[in-house]
Amino acid sequence: MIEGSLPILDLVDVDGACMGWVLGHPIHEGKMLGSAVRLGLSANAPDSIERLERYLDGLAGRFLAIVLAPGVACVYPDSIGSLAVVYAPGRGMLSSSPFLIPYGEDAEDRVDLLSALRVGATRGRLLFGLAPRHGMHRLLPNHVLDLSTWTATRIWPRTELSGVDPADAVTGVAESVGSSISALVQRGPLTMSLTGGHDSRMLLACARPFVDRIRFATLPIPDRTGRIDVNLARAISRRHGLDHVVPVWAEASAEDLALWLYRTGFTAGAPRGQHAVRCQASLGNRHAYTEGLCGEYPRKVRLDRQKWSGGRPTPEELVAQFPGPVREESLRQAAAWLEGVSHLDPIMIMELAWMENSLGAWGGPMTYACPEGYEFMLYPLAHRRNFELWFGLPPEYRASGRFVTDFLDRLWPELLDVPFNQPVGWLQQTERARRFAARIRAALTGVASGAITACCPAAEQSSYLAEALGPIV
Repeated sequence: MIEGSLPILDLVDVDGACMGWVLGHPIHEGKMLGSAVRLGLSANAPDSIERLERYLDGLAGRFLAIVLAPGVACVYPDSIGSLAVVYAPGRGMLSSSPFLIPYGEDAEDRVDLLSALRVGATRGRLLFGLAPRHGMHRLLPNHVLDLSTWTATRIWPRTELSGVDPADAVTGVAESVGSSISALVQRGPLTMSLTGGHDSRMLLACARPFVDRIRFATLPIPDRTGRIDVNLARAISRRHGLDHVVPVWAEASAEDLALWLYRTGFTAGAPRGQHAVRCQASLGNRHAYTEGLCGEYPRKVRLDRQKWSGGRPTPEELVAQFPGPVREESLRQAAAWLEGVSHLDPIMIMELAWMENSLGAWGGPMTYACPEGYEFMLYPLAHRRNFELWFGLPPEYRASGRFVTDFLDRLWPELLDVPFNQPVGWLQQTERARRFAARIRAALTGVASGAITACCPAAEQSSYLAEALGPIV
């Protein structure tokens, strides 16, 4: 099913023959494609699909390619699956949401699994291509779906990634991200998320030539992280004259939370983000919206070594890397997933597992969460070439976290004058006073005092999908 406002571009070969379509907002060489995608190849050439895949690898943006060429019928997601889809082989259907595919005897809800994972109330998620219903799968990043067999096959990475010089990675990523931001600015109004963290700071550095044409926004989530985000974003904005807005906080209603789960396909939870939907919606939907998703990959190696032996990972070790209980359904999916990565180094396997299940199975569906708050959401850091550079960096360099410092030092060194994720100014003094008062109270009463924290209330989550969606059903 195709939603009416989603752009649909023809894929046209050199002879004018249609080879399929690209859905979404693809970006090529600093331009957002807005008409037919004209390929410099013939659909009948023996290497046409190989060349087409190379072309799609070079696209940035948020898109899904459906290729119908002689002998080929395939679906290609973008590098992180940000235009998320599920598919039901028994019904021969592909959709952005499981709720758009009709129910049937072979397509009932995975009630026990959803209840055990407490999807929506926690960060528990459906892993390795699982979907919330039987007979249905999520198409993961780095895979292609063959529509003749309705099976997904890995297409990336084909070889080990290594030997990337950090300076070359900085240059390559800066060019890629800057190109995407340029395309968005040229297209129309753009809002960019600005927080106290590393990832949005990288985006801001790449947006330096365009800051006078971008609105920056910080959601004031009422917890310590949210307060620091607002504190640092305002400090950065004052220093550099940014157009910065902090919308008034509005707590999500039960109906808002249920609608959030419905729109994201009951696939993954984001307890902080779910409660911010009304705040996000107040920004309006006449602009594109960008976030720094993917920015963690060049600055850390994502794996919990305490839950991994260090050898070839097992299904149990893969599933244990993620929040939530270890379930038999997840183990079976992980075992099947492992068959496609036997040619890769164990650390790369672990990192791919995290990437595909935190981006494709989580970040992708999140782009559907709040259409009132943006025309569309796009992640400028997401590009196949960027992942090749990041994963090819020396592991010790990535683990050191130096990439972000080197990146900002090259593009906008003054951004390093404001700390990451640590309060400044009045908030810093307030926190110091609170800690001092807490120590005094502890000394006077003899009762140990914990850290001062506050967080959004967790969404109440039923063990049954229909009950969780009750407010909107």
